[in-house]
Amino acid sequence: MGLFSSIKDNLSNAYQVIARDTQTGAYPIWRHPTEDFRNGSVLQVAEDDVALLMDNSKLVESFTGGRYTLTTSNYPFLDRLRASFSGGENSYKYTVFFISKRPMPGLMWGTPEPMEVAMQMALPIPGAIPNLIPIKLQIGVNYTATIADPKTFLLKDIEGTTAVTRTQDELNKLIIRPKIGQFVKSNIARAIQSVEGGIWSIQTQTENIAATLENVLNDSFAEYGLHLDHLYIDTLNVLDTEEWLSFKKARADFGTYQMEKAKEAMGDVQQLNALGNNWQRIQARNIMQTMAENPGAGGVAATGAGLGMGMVAGGVMGSMAASMFAPMQETTVPQPQPAAPAGPSRFAPKAAATPTATSASSQIKCPHCGEIVGGGKFCGNCGQPLPQKCVCPNCGADMPSGSKFCPNCGTKVG
Repeated sequence: MGLFSSIKDNLSNAYQVIARDTQTGAYPIWRHPTEDFRNGSVLQVAEDDVALLMDNSKLVESFTGGRYTLTTSNYPFLDRLRASFSGGENSYKYTVFFISKRPMPGLMWGTPEPMEVAMQMALPIPGAIPNLIPIKLQIGVNYTATIADPKTFLLKDIEGTTAVTRTQDELNKLIIRPKIGQFVKSNIARAIQSVEGGIWSIQTQTENIAATLENVLNDSFAEYGLHLDHLYIDTLNVLDTEEWLSFKKARADFGTYQMEKAKEAMGDVQQLNALGNNWQRIQARNIMQTMAENPGAGGVAATGAGLGMGMVAGGVMGSMAASMFAPMQETTVPQPQPAAPAGPSRFAPKAAATPTATSASSQIKCPHCGEIVGGGKFCGNCGQPLPQKCVCPNCGADMPSGSKFCPNCGTKVG
């Protein structure tokens, strides 16, 4: 058998079926060892693989799981047929890659040296401005990744050159792990601050931090045709540094100050509860006494204003102020007056005189002309004598002219 016949037979038989070698199933990326195929070859792709045909590092076509006969009639891109040195047999030259879509579990990444990130933190004071505090973290994660878009991944991987066969470990070391490190470093601070408690609860929030990182990393991994299926945090520790220790001390000192103030406030409340209304009444009495002893110091208005300012400055509640002044605002109950005796009586009860603008005794009606005159012995209208007022020599009460006994005390006057 001649040389050309031998080569022709080999091409017709050995390379008639283009398929992944059964020994390379664990390789995420496997390149077929030959690039010269006869027209009419059969491409066989497993269900969990994608086959990519490359021409001079350019993607020509991709095939998912199935069996394909590669001829110019089926695939017009196979138009560059040539007569090979095998004796005129038509053939074509392409590079075929088999890329696995199976998940790659058990991948690991960690920080050989502590990772330094800047985190926004502030003391727990209302309105406190957060500062960037440098933090050093020690992180260890394990993850599962999948080549979700083989076309994008291969083009990013080869970067214009011919790729080689790679195992899972090689793929992780050369491509995936560097990406993990890059994206974790740029997003870990945001992921930690997004969970409840932030950096102060990272030991109990690792699952939530990992979930946040996973979402963020997937957005970046998609640019490389990768998908991060699961990410778990094995280690996440904050290392003691001068800046971190100083911030923790300031936070602890502020917490101690708050506790002391809270204890003082509770002590004051308990004391007030023990004194109760007696304390409030004593204070009200002292205030009134001070006002009485200092009549020229601004009066009641100034004293009230000063008291109000003192209450506001001291944090006294309005209800306490109201109850303090309650004793002064109590309504005085009028004392019952003796009732007038029912029926006739010799003497009318003596009542307190009610002052009026003009006394009734000074308004006299002239019995002759009926004019109201202001008193005197004669009427200013008609000149006739006016009746004169008679006064009891015993009690001083007014008596009608000509009375023989005082209607007020019963003294005989006639």
